[in-house]
Amino acid sequence: EWRRRSKINLLNFKQKLTELEHRYRPKIKKMETPPMDSLSQMISKAHRLREAAAYAEAEKIYLEVIRNDHRNSEAYFGLGLLYEANDDYAQARQALEYATHLKKDEPAIFAALGRVALGESRYGEARQALQSAIELSPLALEYRLALGDLEIMDKAYPQACEAFQGAVDLEPANPRYLDRLLEACILAGEKKAAVDNLQRLTEVNPDNQKLDEFRKRIIEMSRKRKKADGGV
Repeated sequence: EWRRRSKINLLNFKQKLTELEHRYRPKIKKMETPPMDSLSQMISKAHRLREAAAYAEAEKIYLEVIRNDHRNSEAYFGLGLLYEANDDYAQARQALEYATHLKKDEPAIFAALGRVALGESRYGEARQALQSAIELSPLALEYRLALGDLEIMDKAYPQACEAFQGAVDLEPANPRYLDRLLEACILAGEKKAAVDNLQRLTEVNPDNQKLDEFRKRIIEMSRKRKKADGGV
């Protein structure tokens, strides 16, 4: 979906770039055919400024890079992260969509696009973006956790179980992942899976303060199921 829209949004985004360039042009000295290593240094500086929350200065540098190299995916990615940090999701989405158009094999860009889509409550698009990130980087646990959290927010609990299970499969003894998987299993009404994961969590993290709460919720699952089946 975002790939289809990226071609449409590119025109709007280029117009945004033009407007910003006009605003900053008096403050920026145009480089004459800058070497690629200079552009790389500029991007590194822009990243540092962005991480230091110096957004206006970072934005100027990203735009200068793009003006000299219109297909620089890292500059668009940096802009996307910058706009995301400012909660400017519309501009962030356009920058990141175009970054994926330029570089289709970078999972971090898709993950960022997923976060932005989630910020806009576009659950379907966020899901697709995070799934792409997982496909490109199957061992990156943070993408699986982000997808699981998204599914919880969207109340797609069985899908959340699947996402968290993927993380647990990679790190079976990680209590944080087991905790989230157990939560998803309870929300999904998967009693057997919940019991199994409660046992695993108890073994790897017996001091977890949520164990008693999890046990009570699993017992409550049994009561509700028994009542639904006509029991006492």
